[in-house]
Amino acid sequence: LTLSANFRSQAGLVQWFNATFPQLFPHQEDIASGAVPYAETAAQHATLDGAAVSLHTQLQKDPAAEAMQITSIIAEARRQHSEVRIAVLARARKHLAASVRRLRALDIPFRAVELESLGERPVVQDLLALTRALLHPADRTAWLAIVRAPWCGLSLAALQALAGSDDCVTIPERLRDETLMASLLPQVNGTRFASVRNILLGAFAERRRGSLREQVERVWLQLAAPATLRSVEDLADAQAYLELLETLDDGGELRDGAELEAALSQLFARPDPRADESLQLMTMHKAKGLEFDVVIVPGLGEGPGRREKPLLTWLERPRPEGRNDLLLSPLEPKGGEQDPIYQFILSLKREQEHLEMTRLLYVAATRARQRLHLFGYTTVQEKDGERSLAEPRKDSLLGLLWPVVRKDFEDALRRPGTLAPVTAEQPTVGMSLRRLRPDWPMPTPDSALSWPGAAQTLAAEEDMLEFEWVGDTLRHVGTVVHRLLQRIADDGHTQWDAARMRALKPLIIHWLLELGVTQAELDAAVDDVSQALTGTLADARGRWILDNTHAEARSEYALSHFDAQRLDTGVIDRTFVDADGTRWIVDYKTSRHRGGDVDAFLTREQARYRQQLESYAQLLRGLEQRRVKVGLYFPLLRRFVEWEPADG
Repeated sequence: LTLSANFRSQAGLVQWFNATFPQLFPHQEDIASGAVPYAETAAQHATLDGAAVSLHTQLQKDPAAEAMQITSIIAEARRQHSEVRIAVLARARKHLAASVRRLRALDIPFRAVELESLGERPVVQDLLALTRALLHPADRTAWLAIVRAPWCGLSLAALQALAGSDDCVTIPERLRDETLMASLLPQVNGTRFASVRNILLGAFAERRRGSLREQVERVWLQLAAPATLRSVEDLADAQAYLELLETLDDGGELRDGAELEAALSQLFARPDPRADESLQLMTMHKAKGLEFDVVIVPGLGEGPGRREKPLLTWLERPRPEGRNDLLLSPLEPKGGEQDPIYQFILSLKREQEHLEMTRLLYVAATRARQRLHLFGYTTVQEKDGERSLAEPRKDSLLGLLWPVVRKDFEDALRRPGTLAPVTAEQPTVGMSLRRLRPDWPMPTPDSALSWPGAAQTLAAEEDMLEFEWVGDTLRHVGTVVHRLLQRIADDGHTQWDAARMRALKPLIIHWLLELGVTQAELDAAVDDVSQALTGTLADARGRWILDNTHAEARSEYALSHFDAQRLDTGVIDRTFVDADGTRWIVDYKTSRHRGGDVDAFLTREQARYRQQLESYAQLLRGLEQRRVKVGLYFPLLRRFVEWEPADG
């Protein structure tokens, strides 16, 4: 059964399809190459006034001019009909880049799904530069980018003065050069450079404290970067980047810089929340099965981009009896002769790609219901004073259409004034540099909001001397102990024997190194973690805390509560309900007390952490009504301090 009725497009479009595509499609079907002939259709809608298909010819590559024409067509179509649905369809995402920039500059909302790579968005490029700068002081490009970014905005002349002539001197070193700063600061008056410099130097001194995401996000907020963003989707893109950074974190560093770049290329910018379906930008592949009143196809003269020869190529050739032949050939060695089988397979694949390109153009054109606009360019060559058209690229859609549209380009060549200067280098509307004002004040928090725990009353300095100084290494030991106690509690302490505990050592070393423990302190840190775990499992109270048969047992239990302009948050190391129905809240403390009265030390620790644990009790009282008891467990001391907080 042959279906021939076209219920989508007006008669003027159908006539163009029937006149054009028989010249492009193969005349015979071939299952091996994928050749399919064109089948004419009959229009079911009357012809509309005006041109059904418009070819917009260019005699030089000028994406900016093309984008200006496209936005004019969109504006005119909307002027004629307010509810018109328009699609801009391109062979590849990169062919839509100029249109995207122009629409954003004019603040015209559009819907684009998986169109803009996240790494191409300015907010993400600034965050990427900030990440690279924090990771490496010698990345001069990244450091110069972050003082050029909207939160600072140095001029090119100031950048040159800051960079200096010695490539071996890092930008952080230049920023610390007081003599240079004394001469540079007057030149950059009217920028936020002075405050940005202090923030960056402070951030670089504090790098590797916390996860990579925490480092980057903290500095980004200190620089007031969110104030430079244009829209809500920019903030969403920044959030997506930071979440990606978190997944690639390796102890406050990147596992692989190339991995970040590759991951960014696979993520796409969030769509504009203001946009509806009236204007959509997408690739031709994404347009299959859709229809629009007006279809605009830019970039017909563009090719697919450079392609590397594969090391190994193959092709299956079907036989009439149903069995397939497999052709297989490797790339010739450098300087060697070309393999005829390899060249034959490539020629067959090029033929298949040509046929697929024809079908792709057909899909794009037949999405139109009322109007179709085609944009293509070719260049002009001059010889002996005579101008003539250069053939378009054979792997372009314009090269495919050339037999049909050549006369239109020749007519354009004969028209006077068609070779205007290329405008691609000229700035378009709204593309001027945006910078944060030097006097922009950081907003102050709402005074009505209460943030408990932001400031904590600590013991007096002389009392602190009695406690072991909590350095980075001891803090990292505590982090690893918390992780492993959570795992033991989830599995059940009965599943952890001496052999399994010994097998943990490589994991403990790996985690401590990830967190930044130095080789000099590594052995002692591993011993502390091992002693904390074995001590807990050897202690009856420790096993009771980790028992996974308790009711409602949870580890690392995060809670938050907002009431009357007050936000309370907390993460409880261990909580459960015992056999008597009492809710227990336990916090692990990896403190090691050397000398002195241990009981007095525990009493001081209880006073020190009383407010924290009783705030956890208040959080849980918001979820249930039962008796609550809290406690501090010290794995390295095998001691447990418990009490029942007062109701409040």
